[in-house]
Amino acid sequence: MDSVYFVHNNVTYCGAPGLSLENLLDIYKIDPLDEKLKVLTLEEYEDFHAPSLESLKARKVEALNFETCESVASGFTYELDGQELHFSYSQHDQQNFSDTANSVILCRLGMGEPAEAIPWNGWQLLKDTDGAITGKIKVPLVLSSNDFLELYTKGALAHKARCLANGARRKEAAAGAASAQELEAL
Repeated sequence: MDSVYFVHNNVTYCGAPGLSLENLLDIYKIDPLDEKLKVLTLEEYEDFHAPSLESLKARKVEALNFETCESVASGFTYELDGQELHFSYSQHDQQNFSDTANSVILCRLGMGEPAEAIPWNGWQLLKDTDGAITGKIKVPLVLSSNDFLELYTKGALAHKARCLANGARRKEAAAGAASAQELEAL
């Protein structure tokens, strides 16, 4: 005997194989003549539990938010002195970039001694013949305040702005999706 499915007062029930509808109704104390009782086929039961498009959209937006944050945190590549370097941009790194830029700006406003050189680290990415990253080598840098601010604005902030714009575009597409298939394609 297959499982029995039914809905009563907008609550769905699924009985273990071998239990009859009568047994289940007795277990749950439901009158078999109650107008609010509807026996379901397996297909109807699955349809009843299928998430709504709005629910799927909300889940997709949540996933896109996560992907956008991951994209920002993955860092960016920037060319310095003819060398292409990767810079980390995790939340910790974002705070370090911001604090250092604020320090440089405040010193330029006369609120402290300006740093003549700013130590920073970039990474040379090692790649195989297919372009997959196989490792990285730390590259210590000593930047002038101007070079650092350029790295911050044209590298870090531009990277973050691109990631956020792409995330916003994808979330807008999710909000306008007309089907689950459209959501999956994003």
